Amino acid sequence: MKIELLESFLTGHHEIDEDHRNLVETINLVSEAIDSKEMDQCKSLLDSFVEVAKNHFAREEAILREIKYPGIEKHCEYHDGLLERANIVKRLCQDMAERGKLKDCFEGMANFFIDDVVKGDVMFVSYLEQVGVTKKT
Repeated sequence: MKIELLESFLTGHHEIDEDHRNLVETINLVSEAIDSKEMDQCKSLLDSFVEVAKNHFAREEAILREIKYPGIEKHCEYHDGLLERANIVKRLCQDMAERGKLKDCFEGMANFFIDDVVKGDVMFVSYLEQVGVTKKT
């Protein structure tokens, strides 16, 4: 499973979009490690994925607070739920030795990312434009 960050998923905010690129890159590295049966590397990459996601959420929330995004509290709760889900999936993945099951489990984690970009961040993109932080291209 390889994920691409489509142009339509970009927010127009450099830092947020760069974080999304890093998350996609990490997801693809984990997927490659699973396909190559490099389980030790896979486990450390899963840790890295969750850490990158956590840092991204903190940075995004700080940006949204700074511009006084009215839906910030709800968005933070959304992030908390995604991180909780990602950590559960990570633990499940790390306990699995069978590659097929690990791949299925990891695809659940990749869906976590898609949830954030497609469902969560789309909610504030128009606000970024409205307050002049980004411009529609």
